[in-house]
Amino acid sequence: NDSNAGTSQSAPKLTIEAACNLADNGADNVVEIIDSGVYSEGDIDIFSNPITVRATGSNKPIMDGDSGNDDYAFVPYISGNVFQGLHMRNYDDGLIGVSNANAKSFILSGCIGHFLGGPQSIGNTAAPTQFAEVNQCLILSEGNAAFSCGNGKVWFNNSVIATNKVGYPALSSAQSNANITASFCTFIGSGLNNSSGRSYNIVNQVYKVINCIVSGSGDGINANNSTYNLVNVSGDPFIAWS
Repeated sequence: NDSNAGTSQSAPKLTIEAACNLADNGADNVVEIIDSGVYSEGDIDIFSNPITVRATGSNKPIMDGDSGNDDYAFVPYISGNVFQGLHMRNYDDGLIGVSNANAKSFILSGCIGHFLGGPQSIGNTAAPTQFAEVNQCLILSEGNAAFSCGNGKVWFNNSVIATNKVGYPALSSAQSNANITASFCTFIGSGLNNSSGRSYNIVNQVYKVINCIVSGSGDGINANNSTYNLVNVSGDPFIAWS
């Protein structure tokens, strides 16, 4: 239970929130989830120190949000947090709450996210030298773009990123953000808005896109540097960077 010390497998905390609160008291602490249970938790604050929250070994824990409650899985106030091997679902606002700009540089590794509102903001405009990464993840947004990038160093690698929201990109950035890279990813979206007839880019204003697959309706890739990509869309596969 949450009255346990939470510093050994013989005396674990009951909830992820209680473990994160404990880890937040020191630098570089790790929260290890040692089972494959379902945790009905959300809006877990990380205030003072960046921490790592990860599943151990072959465990596959599920974090289950409260649909209709406008929640995130985690709400950090500082950058440098790492989330690894987590299955997160039913979070109306997204995976990581980033109302504080300093929280936008984080790492998602080996995570699954679905039934999400979106878009998930990533990349710290206030501190563009900070690094963020999405690696080996499966992310599906229902209500918006899957990710929206700020002007930080952001790398999307070896992930599947998709949106079910018609007329929205799977991944969106801005032409002024010159440190956004996507490599070896699959992007899926419904960029064609049937009501207006307008085609939106599935990968929109992302600076560098390399060795990716893009599939769906609408237009494909709008990038400054686009090489070795496979695009199957109903509109134009490649949109001029202008």
